[in-house]
Amino acid sequence: MLHGKRNATSLSSARRLWIRGLNRQHARRSGIDSGGLSTEEMARFASWTNLSETTFLLPTRTASADYRVRIFSLSRELPFAGHPTLGSCQAWLSSGGRPKRSDQIIQECGAGLIPIRRTSTGLAFAAPTLMRSGPVDNQHLGQLANTLGIGRNEIIDSQWLSEWVVVLLRDADAVLAIEPVLEENGSNANLKIE
Repeated sequence: MLHGKRNATSLSSARRLWIRGLNRQHARRSGIDSGGLSTEEMARFASWTNLSETTFLLPTRTASADYRVRIFSLSRELPFAGHPTLGSCQAWLSSGGRPKRSDQIIQECGAGLIPIRRTSTGLAFAAPTLMRSGPVDNQHLGQLANTLGIGRNEIIDSQWLSEWVVVLLRDADAVLAIEPVLEENGSNANLKIE
């Protein structure tokens, strides 16, 4: 489902992007191929769909991979995300993709090579190594608190979880009371709230 007002020009452009991404000639073994789209077109289309994640399947750059995926949220490209990994693998298989190995499918993405296996209940994978983990420095926490519109002392605990910062607040009411402050001058543009 698409949300928000769309003018005829943007709808037409997005529809062309969608069709171009889905109806390209399939390279042997590559399933759906979005290889003709630029990064900007992928990001623009992902934003236009208003979905939490949008994926684009591409030919691999690594001989051991079966397909490559690029994953976009509404605001940026993600190196990895779990649900899009499983959904993209299923789409690749359903479109005629055939893995090189019988025991697993290898997805290439921003986080590297992700082995996916078929189980009796569906597809499964082991999450990749975190890109970043551990405590968050005070400068980042101060910026995050300002963006969330709360005092730094209201953040009880925090950790890096790959490229995201996870924070613990006092209770659910404190979370629900957050009113983000997004600076018009872009000073907090590198902080994304998802």
